[in-house]
Amino acid sequence: MLRIDLSLNNPVELAAKLANGDPDQRVLRWAEEGFAVFFRHGGMIPLERCLCLPGAQGLRLAQRNIWLVQAAKLLPNVQSLVHEYDTFLSSGPWRAWRGLSAAPDGTSKLRIALFHAAKATNGKSLSVKQMRRIVGHKYTQQCPRQDFIIQA
Repeated sequence: MLRIDLSLNNPVELAAKLANGDPDQRVLRWAEEGFAVFFRHGGMIPLERCLCLPGAQGLRLAQRNIWLVQAAKLLPNVQSLVHEYDTFLSSGPWRAWRGLSAAPDGTSKLRIALFHAAKATNGKSLSVKQMRRIVGHKYTQQCPRQDFIIQA
């Protein structure tokens, strides 16, 4: 069975590095092991499962969470993040930008992160409880569970 040390990177981050043409030894080992499992089972196990990747809905949640963690790095607490995200959606640029594939040039790092998080959720807001579950580890200086990235 596929055994990957997820303590350094999660599968979504590994896949993103591979897709961006930035594979390191961990990424190559992860891909090699995942494909080996896939072919060893004659393709009967879905490739995303062999690579420990979430399905389509899980991938959207993972993308949302990755971008929210990026935004959390720029703000002092969860309440600030919730406020910024809600403001971005309700009275910020989200309505004008929602049809874009990327935030406009010159956009701040915070707004880029909020834009991609909103894209992944189709502009749905999140409660403080949800936000704390997704990014709370950034503020408490605790390591997240290995599967935090796909928690809703």
